Amino acid sequence: MAPSCIRENGTSADAEPDPDGRVNDVERIEYLHAFLTEALDACEAGLNVRGYYAWSLIDNYEWGAGYSMRYGLVRAMSPTFDRVLKASGAWYRGVDRTRTLPLLEEAAR
Repeated sequence: MAPSCIRENGTSADAEPDPDGRVNDVERIEYLHAFLTEALDACEAGLNVRGYYAWSLIDNYEWGAGYSMRYGLVRAMSPTFDRVLKASGAWYRGVDRTRTLPLLEEAAR
């Protein structure tokens, strides 16, 4: 079976920065965890998955919703567009670095 890549997969999350500027987007972590769990199950069943690309690295402008829908692992803060790594970005970085998928209870901390 030819190798395959999962591209541009993700979900919006409505998490706003807390007073310290952190964005705890637990809904996105839960989504990514569930999707990656299914991808691992597919690999065990014989599918040759070689890569996964989350949508999106940085919040972007969506034509239908402007910036009201946030898809990025990194928050683009208005009006300066300074970047803040979201909880999902830190979680995804950990998955990438360790090549392991933590239990969801550990992921949402």
